[in-house]
Amino acid sequence: MIQQQAAPRARRPRNGGRRPLAFLALWLVLLASAVGPASAADAAPKTFHIALVDDGPSQLAGELRTLFETELRALTEGEFALTFSRFQGSWTRASILDAAEAAYADPAVDLVLVTGLVANQIVGLRDDFPKPTFLPLALDADLLGLPRAGLGSGKRHLNYLANQADFQTSLDVYQRVMPIRRLGLLIDAVVLEALEKVEQRSRQAAQNDDVELVLIPYDDPEAALEALIPADVDAVMIDALARLDDAATDRLIAGLIERGMPSFSLYDDTFVRRGMLIADTPESDGQRLARRTALNMQAVMLGAPTRDQPVTFEGKRRLFINMATARAIDVYPPYSMLAEAILIEDIDVDDGPRWTLAQVAREAVRANLDLLAQRFGVAAGAEQIREARALLLPQITSDLSVTRLNGSSGTVRGGFAARRSTSLAVGVRQLLWSEPVRAGIDIERALQRGREAELARFRLDTVQVATVAFLNILRAETQLRVERNNLQLSWENLELAEDRVRIGSASASDVFRWESEVANAQQRAIAARTELLQARENLNRILNRPLLEVPRLEPATLEDPALLIGEGNLTALIDDPRAFQRMTALTVELALAQSPELAALRANIDAQARQLKSAQRSYVSPEVALSGQLSRVLEEDRVAGMSLDGEDDWSVNLIASLPLYEGGARAARVRGAAETLAQLRTQEAALAEQIEQTIRANLHRANGSYNSIALAENGARAARKSLALVTDAYSQGAVSVIELLDAQNAALIADEAASNAVYNFLIDLMNVQRASGRFDFFREPSDRRALIEALNDAVNREE
Repeated sequence: MIQQQAAPRARRPRNGGRRPLAFLALWLVLLASAVGPASAADAAPKTFHIALVDDGPSQLAGELRTLFETELRALTEGEFALTFSRFQGSWTRASILDAAEAAYADPAVDLVLVTGLVANQIVGLRDDFPKPTFLPLALDADLLGLPRAGLGSGKRHLNYLANQADFQTSLDVYQRVMPIRRLGLLIDAVVLEALEKVEQRSRQAAQNDDVELVLIPYDDPEAALEALIPADVDAVMIDALARLDDAATDRLIAGLIERGMPSFSLYDDTFVRRGMLIADTPESDGQRLARRTALNMQAVMLGAPTRDQPVTFEGKRRLFINMATARAIDVYPPYSMLAEAILIEDIDVDDGPRWTLAQVAREAVRANLDLLAQRFGVAAGAEQIREARALLLPQITSDLSVTRLNGSSGTVRGGFAARRSTSLAVGVRQLLWSEPVRAGIDIERALQRGREAELARFRLDTVQVATVAFLNILRAETQLRVERNNLQLSWENLELAEDRVRIGSASASDVFRWESEVANAQQRAIAARTELLQARENLNRILNRPLLEVPRLEPATLEDPALLIGEGNLTALIDDPRAFQRMTALTVELALAQSPELAALRANIDAQARQLKSAQRSYVSPEVALSGQLSRVLEEDRVAGMSLDGEDDWSVNLIASLPLYEGGARAARVRGAAETLAQLRTQEAALAEQIEQTIRANLHRANGSYNSIALAENGARAARKSLALVTDAYSQGAVSVIELLDAQNAALIADEAASNAVYNFLIDLMNVQRASGRFDFFREPSDRRALIEALNDAVNREE
């Protein structure tokens, strides 16, 4: 079936209503009227009618027609007037040949552009070409037997473009990614019918790599194509899927992933971005191909012979790997290939819980194992207080005594001791007064306050490391994106250098220099990926999550409602030097009042002061205790004398004890306790200074990083504009490769600074809050309002 459809003519651009051009147009009309119709016809752009021949109805056919037509119109605008007609087959060899014959037979057609993938191969097998014919999608010139003479075809009315890459090249690349012994080739049956030698050539290429090739032709685009693939193949190569629409393509890709089947696209990276595993052709090749075709056709319109136009098109080989698919089918390419490939969805698969900055802070307090261990330590300390206090309560003891003596001894025979006796005694002791015991209780209470302060300190540290780990992940993700963009830019500049060398406007040293830069960019991208993986594992460890879990992080911003920085005019305080100084003074004051480090040290000071007081009281404070005992002889056997069998006995004692002289030990204890107390109080003053200095330093860093945000963004914009200008100048040979490298490096550094500016400030802000002893995430609404009011009062008060 042949369908013919005329395309609308291209519209000429309007003058936008500008008056001088309107007068000029009127003058030209009058001039044309004066000189007559023939002159007017000579002044009009020459019209060319172009026939577009494609395979049949499909989404890809429409996209290719649009691509080639758009490039032609853009290139010849203002020079030629173009009209288009569409000649379409119905996905059979005969119908495609009929469409081509109809295009040649149409007297209105000046040039024939074959846009169908299959039609390119079928039309290429013709012996003659009645009109200028362009075949931009020839798969393999040798396979089709296409002629070659110099740079062109040498055949009248024939121009084609054949990529220098071939099936063998792609197979070699795929063999490096993973070992293949049995390979399926999913290919349109129409292509097999059109190219009789494709099976033989493909099998020969596979045999060269010691691979068994299994051809899998398909004819029904609506069928479940994945079901056609044998279960015993290691992987499958897939053609351009010209007859499949997006929905059918996605069903095929999903089916291959479900089967765990590695898939290699022979078309371009668009299929990899949609879920296929590997491709080695970038999508940009299609745009370049359309532009090269448009240039060839323009030359013919200008009068050049079709046979002399270039027929070689060198595609840009670039390896693309979809890592999400690799993980889904449990296939992992070697690191050597990952280093040179463009990785799609590399490590961006989120399988963990979703976290905000505030949620991470709270979860760290709840789940961190180190913090949990500290809580156990505080609980153990509380028991030590109870243990010390227990000494002031009654102490009850019991003794069971069983005695057996030698019956022939004089003591037993004289009746002074029983030969056999068993007795039970219960004793009670109550401490009435003991300075060391009471001091021990007070000291343990003070130490417990210190343990609780240490717990608060450890809690702050945990929140700090968790929030900084969160922000480090975001920063690492950003850094990875920047490095990958830089790698992509380096690849593009390498291609630009290769193009310049090809046309003779640059030396091979430019290519070598960019190859080195690509290698460096790959190394930086690998390092950035490693940093991201480490940052994720670090956060998982802090939150007591599985280390390999990939957390889903909500981007942190200055407008985060959990942060006070997003409320009121607090950001303005950072930008106002006078306000910033007053805010700093209030922050220091609040930090010293709520610092857990100072609280812990002060608890130790209280304990040491009580220790000194107890040492001083030891000279005059005796220990007083009351004790009593009740005993019964349960059983007694005497040789002589009165038996105490069954007798009860009791006693009560009041004892006061005061050491009189310990060889100077008490004096040494007093002096030592006093010196230790002086040491701790000096440490308290030093710690207060250190805390103030730390807060001020962190506030200065936060001030600098906040004010750098806008500057970094401005710098990045300027660097990108400069890079675009230098790149354009390099493409025209106006600047050297060194200047382009400098511009790219400057843009890389500027992008890194701009991308990380907000995260750097938020990290500095977390450090400020840690040093101040309080995080915004744990403030009650009333506390938040009170703090904002205090800051505003401090800033606005009169000197």
